[in-house]
Amino acid sequence: MFCRKFTATRSLPLCIAASISLMVGSNQNSATCLFAGATTRASAEESSRSEIYHQGLELQKAGHLKDAAAKFEAATGEGYEYAPALNHFCWFLSANADEAFRDAKRAVPLGERAVTAAKAAQDVKMSGDCLDTLAVAYAESGDFAKAVELETAALEIAKGEKSRDRIHAFSDRLDLFQKRTPYHDKPK
Repeated sequence: MFCRKFTATRSLPLCIAASISLMVGSNQNSATCLFAGATTRASAEESSRSEIYHQGLELQKAGHLKDAAAKFEAATGEGYEYAPALNHFCWFLSANADEAFRDAKRAVPLGERAVTAAKAAQDVKMSGDCLDTLAVAYAESGDFAKAVELETAALEIAKGEKSRDRIHAFSDRLDLFQKRTPYHDKPK
């Protein structure tokens, strides 16, 4: 009973720390229980956030941008470091065809988190995509020097993968940023 109450009200890092502490103190049954409960709860939370993110994608496809933004906001809150969701919301806030949804101040930190998450996952393609999106966010914020630096890095990754479509898209955006022009999606 203690185990369920403790893990239901504590964060994953706290439960892991408590597990280690109990293991050191020779209380391995309690430690195993705490760790299992914490990881199960974290997995359920990740699943829920993933579901919310995918609901946001569907709302965006249907043209319900305000509702989509709310879902993306909920899905990418602190502690959820899923690169595709972070990257998508960063793009949504940076390149949106509807100016009302652009917010570079919110987009840049999301993009930074996406790059970090992609690198941690050792996903080279996603790292390139995240660098590209972060470059778009910096351009939207007016920091074109940083946008050029990041887009150049994204382009090098695309060249290494011999991805013609991405090389073309990244090259086009690099040209824009060098001309001090942000990138925005075309209205649908």
